[in-house]
Amino acid sequence: MIRPRLALFAQAGYHGALPYDTKTMGPIFVSYRHHQREWVWERLVPALEAGGVEVIIDRDRFLAGERVVGQMDHAQDRADATIVVLTPQYLDSLYCMHELERGVARHKVIPVVQEECEIPGILNDPHPILHVDLREPESPYPWGDLLDACEAPEWTLKIDRVVRFLERGQSVNLVCLGAHLWRDQRRDRRRDRLRDWRRDRRRDRRRDICLLPFVGLDRLLVAYHETSSEPAENEINRLIDSYPSQKHQALRARARLLAREAAAQSDLTKVIEPVQRLPIGDKAFLAQTGIVKEGAARVAQLQSRIDAIDRPVFRESTARQLIDEIERFRGQVSGLREPLASEFRAAALAWKQVAERQFAGIQSAVLREPAHQVFRAGDPVNRGQEAFIPRVNVIGKLEQQVMLATGCPGVILYGRRRRGKSSALRNLTGLGLLPVSVRAATISMQEPKAFSSLAAFAGRIAQEIAPELPGGATPETLSELFDLLSRYNQQLASRKERLILALDEYENIDLKIGEGVFSLDLLATIRESIQTHRSITWLFAGSHTIEELPNAPWTSYLVSARTIEVSNFTLDETRLLLTEPMKYSQDWAKDSTDRPRFDSSFWGEGGIERIQHETDGWPHLVQLIAETCVDLVNEGNKRVVTPQLLEKALDEAIVRGHTVMYELMHRESELPGEWQYLSGFRERETQSAPEDLAVRRSLLRREVAMDDGAAWRLRVPLMGRWLRERG
Repeated sequence: MIRPRLALFAQAGYHGALPYDTKTMGPIFVSYRHHQREWVWERLVPALEAGGVEVIIDRDRFLAGERVVGQMDHAQDRADATIVVLTPQYLDSLYCMHELERGVARHKVIPVVQEECEIPGILNDPHPILHVDLREPESPYPWGDLLDACEAPEWTLKIDRVVRFLERGQSVNLVCLGAHLWRDQRRDRRRDRLRDWRRDRRRDRRRDICLLPFVGLDRLLVAYHETSSEPAENEINRLIDSYPSQKHQALRARARLLAREAAAQSDLTKVIEPVQRLPIGDKAFLAQTGIVKEGAARVAQLQSRIDAIDRPVFRESTARQLIDEIERFRGQVSGLREPLASEFRAAALAWKQVAERQFAGIQSAVLREPAHQVFRAGDPVNRGQEAFIPRVNVIGKLEQQVMLATGCPGVILYGRRRRGKSSALRNLTGLGLLPVSVRAATISMQEPKAFSSLAAFAGRIAQEIAPELPGGATPETLSELFDLLSRYNQQLASRKERLILALDEYENIDLKIGEGVFSLDLLATIRESIQTHRSITWLFAGSHTIEELPNAPWTSYLVSARTIEVSNFTLDETRLLLTEPMKYSQDWAKDSTDRPRFDSSFWGEGGIERIQHETDGWPHLVQLIAETCVDLVNEGNKRVVTPQLLEKALDEAIVRGHTVMYELMHRESELPGEWQYLSGFRERETQSAPEDLAVRRSLLRREVAMDDGAAWRLRVPLMGRWLRERG
């Protein structure tokens, strides 16, 4: 067990000699105002000399009869560094400021704050110089910081020598010298409580001996931990719990050990686990552990993001961001107090090595992929990591409604399934297409949290807007929800802002009304909100118009709502998606040459036009064919999409997209005879119009068939291919 016997240089006047001497810094000049001479001569200088520092000070070097400024300059020129003892009086002295300016211009300056005062501008411009705070002279840790800054050789070597003893398994006794301090304590004890003191001393001699803090104990505890982890942990806990004088050093040891545990992590998502256990407080390094936790959390989050990405091209950009983030973290902790600065700089270097190895592996995978796979036919698009283009026409119409001076009477965003409505909603903001005063909140009515009950619905809305509203409980009733919206509307109006409150898959509200989960009172409340809350625009997105919904008279409640239709891609939109799929991703710098792009020649002569024709610009199907083409190019190690490869991609696409084709063509054919009519296109390209008027209207509304004047045909050739091969 380590049994500390304190050696506090500044108080005890310890001047132990070493068997060897290795100086890393030359003499140090001490600049101070003479009202501080007692503290400088009796506390500061002995502490420096005890650590092996050669001190140049006026008391020892200046001669009577010589000019002060000349001697001052000559002494300072002999030094490798200058310690400035900052007090208000120091800042008022022309001589002192002369020494400070010369020190900054010539060599290293170590500011020591001894009394409350402002830090001179010369120490903050252009980059701040970290100072040592000695306003609490009995606190041990600033003295250690000062000796470290002075590269005190004996101080460092004594600590290192003890560490080496511990590493060899040898016992260590640290003895406190300077008997005058103990004599004072014994005299006081004898006078007041001699009997109690003797009893306490017999009970636990160590407690009496460790009344003063031991600077550097943290390093010894860490070395002890490396040889005997469990006893060292017990000792650290004992010092924290039972020895106020050594508690800070034990906490420093705990911080060092946690930093080294974090540095040893090969999985960067786990670096946050030991960092979160760092001790906290309001003084010294304890007040700065929050900065370390925030930085480590950013590193872990980026690594988690990389792990969640399955495409090398997106992993590459995020892996590069991770390396940059670790570098930022390393620079940030460099300005913190010890032990955070040195320990987490070392941890950051270890993390960077892991991140760089990961980046090299990802780059190799990218090089093995001739064409970057950025296309994805599936869920709503994440524009940061998937091919995306904004629906400019839709957003433009939406802006016109949202910015109406009298408020918008509600919007129905209508479009057939797989037209990209949800992608448009999730990417309304951040593109520079809507005014910055407009924010959007999107709630999917397919979320159980939104449709399981009225209270769940109200709570889900509150979750989107309540973080900006102080106070108030989560609403559970329609009345409470309306009050919440009223408060938020008032806040928006005061800031001259607007909110788009979008309910995606809104048909589920009608379904839940039919099931009795919601009542018609919900629609009445929404109607009243539309009429009252003029800074909030309610938007209902779905693949059905309101007159198609069977369980509630929606047209009565949303009688003035505006309808905006999400149509298929135009040829220009398809071309933009296929050639600049990541144009709106923020994972690359605006002018980055690494941003994935495809020259139009990649798709072959007339390839883009062929894809537009086969899909009629249906967004999901465009992504599906593009995704399949890129996969086939990579599998065959090709450079471009040839006509033969595109034909193969079309055949493959109807296999990959069988489910969505079945949904669009078969399952939505709900009327009698509707599916039978569509099945007729297996045998022929055109047919006469359906005899049933309802079937005719349904096919036109669903946009799967069209009347070209002479006959009816399928609107999307790829759907005809599916019918013939798999339908």
